[in-house]
Amino acid sequence: MQRVDSQECSVLALGHSYSYSINNMKKMGVLLEDWPAYESVVQELVKKLLFENSPIQNALVLAVGEMARQGPLPLPAGTEESGDKDVTLLALVQTLIKIFNNKKLPSKVREQAISTCGYLCVGQPEISHKKKILEAFLALAKEVSVEQNPNHIHNGGKSVS
Repeated sequence: MQRVDSQECSVLALGHSYSYSINNMKKMGVLLEDWPAYESVVQELVKKLLFENSPIQNALVLAVGEMARQGPLPLPAGTEESGDKDVTLLALVQTLIKIFNNKKLPSKVREQAISTCGYLCVGQPEISHKKKILEAFLALAKEVSVEQNPNHIHNGGKSVS
C-alpha cells in the first residue's frame, strides 16, 4: 500500500510542479513550443491513464487536469479512425468520459474526470473535441436530473405530510 501512496504523491507532485512552471512561464511571456521533458511527462501520464487500470487513477486524472488547465497538452488531436493504442487528445477525452460515466467508481474520481474535461477546454480553447465534451456533460446532467428529480418530489411530499 505504501508503494501506491508514494506513486500517487509523485504523480500529483509532478502534475502540480509542471502546472506551476507553465503558469510562471505564461506570466513571463515564454511560449511552450519545444519542451521535450514536458512532452515526455504528458505522454507517459496520459498513456498510463489510457491503457492501465491503475490504482492511482485519480492522481493521474488530477495531474493531467492541472497541466491541461495551464495550456494545451502536447498531444496530437486524434480522429475517430485513430488506432486504439495511440496516445491522442481524443483518446484522453474518451477515457475521461468513460471514467465520469462509470457509476462503479468513487464520486471523487468521477468529479475529477469532469473537472479535467473542463480544464482541457480552459487550457486549449480551440480544442477540436469540445463538442464531444459538451455533449457528454449535457447527457450526464440530463441523467442526473432524471435520477434525482423523483427523489426530490418524494422527499418533498413526505416533509409536507
